[in-house]
Amino acid sequence: MIVAKLGDHPIDLLNPADQEDAKFQAGWAMFYATGNLATSALLTVLEPGGRIPTHSDSAEEIILVLEGTIEAQVGDEKTTLEAGMMGVNPALELHSMVNVGTTTSRVVGFMASNAIVSEFPEAAIMPLNSKVIGTPPPEAAAQLGYKKP
Repeated sequence: MIVAKLGDHPIDLLNPADQEDAKFQAGWAMFYATGNLATSALLTVLEPGGRIPTHSDSAEEIILVLEGTIEAQVGDEKTTLEAGMMGVNPALELHSMVNVGTTTSRVVGFMASNAIVSEFPEAAIMPLNSKVIGTPPPEAAAQLGYKKP
């Protein structure tokens, strides 16, 4: 069994280039570098008002809200999700989320692939300065301490 503890792997502080105050944290808990053959999991932390801007992912994503309250949007549909609730973001569909609560939100995204590419059409994600981000390439994953069991 491949095992990971949320928070044991690097989590990056990111923000859209056009909104310095809309910070979010995200870090891969599991993906190909941890030995996953067909799935991955990403932990996202949002402070009140923090948001992940509109983007698409290369694979379907099930999100599980562990703590807090978020507003998730897929296309034109907005849904409020609280701790214990789940939702699905279809592959390649534009979606976003914002913490609409008064406490920190922690959300896990379970992806239907072990390597993910996410495209952000509105603004580059800083400090990466890129509109395309995803699972780290093998060399970077090794430098970050990810290893297969």
